[in-house]
Amino acid sequence: MSKKKKTTEIPQEKIKTGRRPAYKKEIGIYICEHLMRGRSLTSILKDKGMPTMPTVYAWLNKNSKTYEPDFLEAYVMAREIQAEVLADEIKDIADDGSNDTYKVYNEKTKKLETKTDIDHIKRSQLRVESRKWLAAHLLPRKYSDKMQITGSEGKDLIPQVPTNITFNFVKKEKKDE
Repeated sequence: MSKKKKTTEIPQEKIKTGRRPAYKKEIGIYICEHLMRGRSLTSILKDKGMPTMPTVYAWLNKNSKTYEPDFLEAYVMAREIQAEVLADEIKDIADDGSNDTYKVYNEKTKKLETKTDIDHIKRSQLRVESRKWLAAHLLPRKYSDKMQITGSEGKDLIPQVPTNITFNFVKKEKKDE
C-alpha cells in the first residue's frame, strides 16, 4: 500500500478586479512625500488606504485612461529628491562606526577585548552599495559612473556631417590568349 504525500496548498490572495480607483490628489501627495523621505514605493503602498502598484503605474502611464500629468510631474521630482536623500544617507552610514566593534570578556586573559563585528560592517557596506545603485539609477546625470562627454547645451562635441560614399567600379579587362 503506497502512502500519498499530503500537499500543502499555499493560499492565494484574491486579486481585485474591476475599475481602478480614481486619482486623488491627497494620495498622490502622500506617495510623493514619502518617496522624498527615502521610502520605496512598495513599502508606501502597503500603508492603509493606498492603491495597488498597477493603479499607481496607470496614473503615471501617458497611454492609460487614468493618466495624471500632475502626478507624473510630482512623482519625477520626488524620485530626484529621493536620489539626493539616498546620497546623503551614504555618508551617514559610512561615517557611523558605532557598532563596528564590541567588547568581550576573555576568560583566559581576564581582560576585556575588542572584537570586530564583521556582519555589521558587511551590512553597512550593503546599505551603502544599494543606495549608490539606486541614486545612480534615479538620477543618472548626477550620480552615474558613466561619463558622457558633450558640448554646450548637451549637443555633440563633433557634429555629425552627412557623407556621401561613391563606389567606382572598374571593369576587369579580358586578356587576349
